[in-house]
Amino acid sequence: MKELTISYLVQLAWRRWIVLLAALVAFGSIAFCYCRFVATERYYAETSLMVTNGGMLFGTNVSDSTLANGSSNNEFNLSINMMDTYVNYLRTNEIYAELSDTWAKEYPSGKKYRPSELKNMANVRTREDKTFFLDLSISAEDPKDAVRIARLFAVIAEKDIREAFQSTELKPVNVLTERSGARQTDPKTRSIVMLVAFCGMVLTYVIIVLIDIGDNVIAGEEGFTAHYEVPLLGAVPYFESNVAFKSHNSKGGYYYEYGEK
Repeated sequence: MKELTISYLVQLAWRRWIVLLAALVAFGSIAFCYCRFVATERYYAETSLMVTNGGMLFGTNVSDSTLANGSSNNEFNLSINMMDTYVNYLRTNEIYAELSDTWAKEYPSGKKYRPSELKNMANVRTREDKTFFLDLSISAEDPKDAVRIARLFAVIAEKDIREAFQSTELKPVNVLTERSGARQTDPKTRSIVMLVAFCGMVLTYVIIVLIDIGDNVIAGEEGFTAHYEVPLLGAVPYFESNVAFKSHNSKGGYYYEYGEK
């Protein structure tokens, strides 16, 4: 059995580089065609709301001296602590039922979305740096729908939070318009093509290694030296490959015609 050494694997890859290159191109082409013609495209639109308790940040700047005041400091901490509450409130089913009804009224000729669909398409999150921002995003198959639903979502979120939390103040930021573009998120064509092409090439190489390991036929000097650690003194020539060796058609025997071309 052949010994799996780094030298052996490198030499085998070098001898079969055309096959590996063909596998790389073939698998990459298949992945590209899948992304281009089969996979469902999805688009992402995001807008944000700035939310505070009691409107402490609107119209003023928060300085160190302001935060030193006990009342302002308490409002600041309360605003931060309330962010998770706003997120959970915007994830309730009633929000998406209202969003579904509003969408049907605003765009009667558009695609119909059930509340459960909109809930799966939506994402509400706070930022990790403990700010007053709520990020509202929508993922949809149509880029225009993604932008339009995100706009309606922000309007409904602002209205409902004001009604549910009387002391809360909100300010829309990163406001979307009809001309706002949605970012394509799926499929990630470049990443998929590179990953599939690489994995296809590796799989092809593994198959080549397995076939080569199981092939114990001695074919020529290279095959002999690969199996036996003995010096090769000579090799018997294969005469049928010699142009001077010809078959005698009429007698079925063999003869040599030296000097003929």
